[in-house]
This record gives sequence, structure tokens and C-alpha cells, in this order.
Amino acid sequence: MACLLKTKTNNSPGIVSFTTQEELLIRHNKRNLDLFKELKNSYITCLHFNWHNYDYYPDNLFDIHFAGKKDLLVKNNQKITLFSLDACNFCPSFFEYSTIDKYWDILYIARSVFFKGIPDFFKSIRKLYDKGKIYRVLFLCPVPPDKNKEYKKLRIEFERLFNLEERSFFNFLPLFEDYPFFFDLETLSQFYKKSKVFVHTAPTERRCRVAAYAFASGLPVIGGENVGSILDEYLQIEPIFYKVINNDFSSRIEDALERYSPIFKNNQSMNLFKNTISKNKLKKMFEDYFYTNGFKLEGRWFCDKLNLRLGSHFGLGNGPNLYSKSIEGFLLDLMNMQLMNRVNKSLVEYEIISKSLNGLGKTDKLNFSYIFKSNLQKYYCLILSLLKKIILKLRIKNLN
Repeated sequence: MACLLKTKTNNSPGIVSFTTQEELLIRHNKRNLDLFKELKNSYITCLHFNWHNYDYYPDNLFDIHFAGKKDLLVKNNQKITLFSLDACNFCPSFFEYSTIDKYWDILYIARSVFFKGIPDFFKSIRKLYDKGKIYRVLFLCPVPPDKNKEYKKLRIEFERLFNLEERSFFNFLPLFEDYPFFFDLETLSQFYKKSKVFVHTAPTERRCRVAAYAFASGLPVIGGENVGSILDEYLQIEPIFYKVINNDFSSRIEDALERYSPIFKNNQSMNLFKNTISKNKLKKMFEDYFYTNGFKLEGRWFCDKLNLRLGSHFGLGNGPNLYSKSIEGFLLDLMNMQLMNRVNKSLVEYEIISKSLNGLGKTDKLNFSYIFKSNLQKYYCLILSLLKKIILKLRIKNLN
């Protein structure tokens, strides 16, 4: 969501954050870009990265970047102000260490999308079962409304790999309703509390929220370097994090469960993701930034539910992740002195959306020139890929 973090006053600029998805609708929509540049006269603008970027060419459009220290590779000479906090650092208090008896050995939570590496998860559990390690597994799988075909393929693969008796231990639970939040977070936290370890098989995804919930709850986490990257480097150690190399998840899961201790906890790794601690860190970062730039730090803060608000969107996404209002409308609201005075006194942040008709039910559009260039690049890549395949086949044919 284009997320208001602090209101502006006569003596102090406000603070507002946008996601990288919304950045496109600002950069490549002339009306939005003009409004955004006007907004910068009275707000500190932040950019929250919902995905890592190893080919990043920043400019001066955004003042502050929310991302991990190794999640951005800057490819020009532009210096950026990086706050190494993002949505995953603001886990609510429900996700906490618990000594209650564990029911599941292994917990995995992933949407039925390709970049989660779900087939690798199935294969790793199959290897363990073949060794006689019949662990009790819970896999919660929210299914996006447009991904039913992907889910059906996963279900076929699951039933091919595991017989009915094994499926009584391996609980694959697809969640179709109220995507993406079938469970409220307090309910979701109960599954963490009743599990011994958390597995995440996504091969490239970084700063994953469900893994952050596991770290906040004190669960050992098994995953690739990308999953462990949300920890400080000195905390990427066993039994906090079991790093997977060469996709060998099964042995790492076995190691974690054999070493599992219900009394082990590491407050340092857990505290990285606690909302109460991260809120204070965030405010201190802005305090230093304001002092360095000669600004006063006044105004009303909105730091609740940042684990969801920082990554949600206007006009993009599904269900509770979507606010049915255009970015243009939100920008106009932020510059509406009468409305923002009410927010400064009593309104909660999300009421900005409902108290103004600006942009309600509307979506922003990308400039035609940007759409044309993007499609041109896409088709170029497709044609190039096809040519490479044809050349490879011809080479093989000649060798034969």
C-alpha cells in the first residue's frame, strides 16, 4: 500500500512509502508523476522493495529505500539512503516463542505459485519418507484465484508421490477462500507454535514474510541463502538457520529435527522481527535522517500493522491486499490540507481512503509508450529464446 507513516505539520515534512509495483504507476503515468513531484515538497518519499533488484538504477525520485543490505545492487553512481527494514521486520506479537507441545514436525506455508519451489518440497519429504523418517508435515497453501491450474498440477504430483496412509502424516491443505489471508494472523500463529521447524524451498525469494514469522516465533528455519538473508550475517547459523546447498533439503530437515530442542531460543534473532522493536528502530532511523537534513520531527505516526501495510497496494493485488483507490486519488488526499488536519487529530490511517472520493474504484494506467516498450522487449526475448533452441537442435542434428 502507499503507506502513510507520519503526517506533515507546518514545521515538519510527512513520511509516505510506496511499493515497487506502485513505482511503475508513478514513473510511467504523467499525471501521477506530476502529482508525486508536487508531493515531494511536503513529504519524505520512501520506496519499499517487494522483490530484490540486482540491476537497480536509482535516481532522486525517492528519498529512502526499504530493503535488505544485499537486496539491491546499484548499477550507477547514484547514492541512496537505505533503511534495512521492510515488511518482514514488523511481525505482530502473536508470533512468539512457545514451549507448548508440538504436533507437527515440519511446517511450510506457500502460495501455489512457481517461485515458491513447491515440487522441491514434495521431493524432499519423499526422500525422508523413503528413509523411514515419517515426519508429521503441515503444508498450508493459499491458492490465488487465477492459479487453480497450477494447484491442480501440484495436487496430482502430491498424490503421485504419497499414498493415502502417508498423506495422513503429510497434510497438504489448500486454502481457496479470502485469498491471500485465509487465516487471520493470530490464528496463523498457532500453527507456528505447534510446529518444530519451518521449511521454505523458494529458490530466489528473499525477505519472505512467512519465514520472518518463523524466526520471530523462535523456530529453526531450513532454506537457501536467499531465505536466511533476512537475518544478520552472524545469526545465519545453526540451530537458528539451516542453510541448504545444492537443493539438499531432506538432509538439512533431518539435521534440524535431530538437533531440535524445545528449550532453545535466541532472543537476538527473534527480536529482528518483533514489531515493537522494529518500530523503535524505524523511528530512530528517521530521527537521524531528519536531524542530518535539518528537518524537525513532528507529526502523528502510523506504525501499526506495517507487516501488511508496507507491502500492500492501491489498485493492485487481491482481497485485503488491495485498496480500491487509485494512486492519483491517494496523492491528492495527502495534499488535501483539510483532510490531513483531520488525520493529524483523530482519523486512523486507513480512513484516508474512505473519507475522500478521490480515486475511489479507479485504477491507474501506464503510459502507452511504456507498455509498447515493455511488450517489445518481451517479444524480443521470446524470439531470441526460440532462435537459440532452433540453433541448438540444428547443432545436435549435425553432430548425429
